[in-house]
Formats: sequence, C-alpha cells, structure tokens
Amino acid sequence: MCLESKKIQQKKIIIKIKNINNRDQAKKLTNSLIAIDIKTLPNLKNYEYYWKDILFCKVFNKYKKYIGTVSNIIRSKSNDILVIKNNQNDSQEILIPFIEKNIIYKVDIIHKMISTNWY
Repeated sequence: MCLESKKIQQKKIIIKIKNINNRDQAKKLTNSLIAIDIKTLPNLKNYEYYWKDILFCKVFNKYKKYIGTVSNIIRSKSNDILVIKNNQNDSQEILIPFIEKNIIYKVDIIHKMISTNWY
C-alpha cells in the first residue's frame, strides 16, 4: 500500500492510502501496523523527539540510580506509559507514566538517557 496524501489537523494525522476509497475498506486496516520511511519525518526543533528516539534509552531515578531501559511505550487516553526492563530481572517490567515535568524531567536523546522522579 502506498500513501497518497496526508493532512495534519491539531494532534491528528489524516492519511489517504492509494486504492482505499471508502470507510469499509479503511476499517479493515484498523489496528494495522503502519511503517514509514524515517527520512520522510519532519525535522524537529531542539529538545523535541519522536517516540522511536526514546526506545532503548536508559532510565534513572532522581538519585541517579539506574532503573532499566525503555523497551516499549504503551499509548493510553490519559498519558503514555514507558515500559522499562531491567537486565538484572528480565521477567519484571516497570511501568512509568510519561508525564513531563512531574515524572519525566529530562530526556537526553544524544546520550540515550531519561531522568525521572520515579522511586
């Protein structure tokens, strides 16, 4: 499938996929994985980042203690949630709400580090 056009409205992106011409056809694609060429993403301003940029970042608490690495991001209605895995205990995941300034106070993409106010 090929992207025919896109339109950005507030916080949503509306796309038109080639040969998908009605709601019934589009509904069949609900919850499908969509891949795009990374080169097509717009350049960001300083201190902005994409979710892909924070995957595999190391996460530290306010005492600079290593918590783990971001393995996934869960989307939710109230706020997104970082899924953190600690290499010492692979079976355990830590879920940290991604609430900037309150819980997540620094995201350093260059050094792949996130500082939190988490325990």
